[in-house]
Amino acid sequence: MSSDDPKNHIIKAAQVGFIHKLFQSQFDVVVENVTTIPRCNNNFIHFVTFASPIASDLVISGKPGAIAIPAGTAKVVCRVGNPAAMFNHAVKVENTVAMMQLTRQALSGLDIVPRVFAWSETGEPSGTGWILEEYMPGVDIDAEFFTDVPREAQRFVLNFELPPKASGFGGLAFDDSGAVTSGPFADEPYNGPYPDMESMYKGMLQAQLVEADRSRVAQG
Repeated sequence: MSSDDPKNHIIKAAQVGFIHKLFQSQFDVVVENVTTIPRCNNNFIHFVTFASPIASDLVISGKPGAIAIPAGTAKVVCRVGNPAAMFNHAVKVENTVAMMQLTRQALSGLDIVPRVFAWSETGEPSGTGWILEEYMPGVDIDAEFFTDVPREAQRFVLNFELPPKASGFGGLAFDDSGAVTSGPFADEPYNGPYPDMESMYKGMLQAQLVEADRSRVAQG
């Protein structure tokens, strides 16, 4: 979706209004400014600046993968799913939060993965869910590690052992106890989780065949 698309501006304005309402009515935190990244692909990205830093640790969510906003925080990031993106939005946010939790654990020595303060699978403002996370100033990690991932980071990842419940092929989710477990794919039209790689590829191929049957182009 182009940043110049009028529909895009309407969506962003509604999301900014939602962010102000969320903090002021539910958390009693005054938002001074919301700055939105012009271009959106999978998510709309909003930088939220508070009128004053958080006075004390603020618990705004009891969901797994979320922690309290630390005292002294003056800026956070709110990611809202783009309805135009080809995702299963019913599971995308939970999958992302669970993945961030595991990635933080795997890269614990580098401190480059934002902490999550709150999240919602669906609902306002776009029906696609949102994530409220830590603002981490610094360089763009894609540009920094475009060609080579540091050996230290490789060591952390290669030595990281997945939780037993997250050994399936697909996406990630949380179980009733808050532990990370295997879940369905966030990408449409795939499902899962699958017990092994062979069944995953079979399932993905079957999903593609079903989609092809629905395609006017494939039907001629």
